[in-house]
Amino acid sequence: LDLSSTRDVTALALVFPEDNGGFTVFPWFWLPEATVDQRAGQDQRMIRNFASHGWVTLTSGNEVDVRELSEHVFEILQPFEVMRIGYDPWNSTGVIQLLKEIGIPNDLLVKMPQSFSTYNEPFKRLLTLLASNKFRHDGNAVLRWMAANVSHKTDASGNIRPDKGKSAEKIDGICAMLMGMALAIQHGETGAAYSSAGSGVILL
Repeated sequence: LDLSSTRDVTALALVFPEDNGGFTVFPWFWLPEATVDQRAGQDQRMIRNFASHGWVTLTSGNEVDVRELSEHVFEILQPFEVMRIGYDPWNSTGVIQLLKEIGIPNDLLVKMPQSFSTYNEPFKRLLTLLASNKFRHDGNAVLRWMAANVSHKTDASGNIRPDKGKSAEKIDGICAMLMGMALAIQHGETGAAYSSAGSGVILL
């Protein structure tokens, strides 16, 4: 769960490890409508097209309502046996507290700082999986757009993490997805089943 800012894109990625070592991902996105109105014409049309297809949820006003968001996240998670919920601790206090109040067990929630140590292993794994056609998602155009915006930073030890590079656009969905992959790798989860929404998944 990448909460970003209440004035920006919030991303949730459900990450399902497969028996073949790959992953299937289903993302959700929220964005305040007032933020869309501030975009230039072509960008605004792109976001509204995303919304018309159900790939992003536009919320009223200039901030994402944290209670509405928390309830929606809780609803999305109900059909699944959730093993862990990773989240970026920055700007997360309100939503995480509400998720606990709604009924998410505290021991499922894992703080994941936006650092090389969080992202290095899943990011490198993702690059390998893309090359071997073992990464799938549900055709979400927002995730594809964000993937096109991603660059990376490298530290002195050769670790990598996602970065916008020279792009001014969003990569929140990729960050959320990598956090989920990191938890699955860390806890050795494999072969997690998903619902009928898994039919027709496609390569990124």
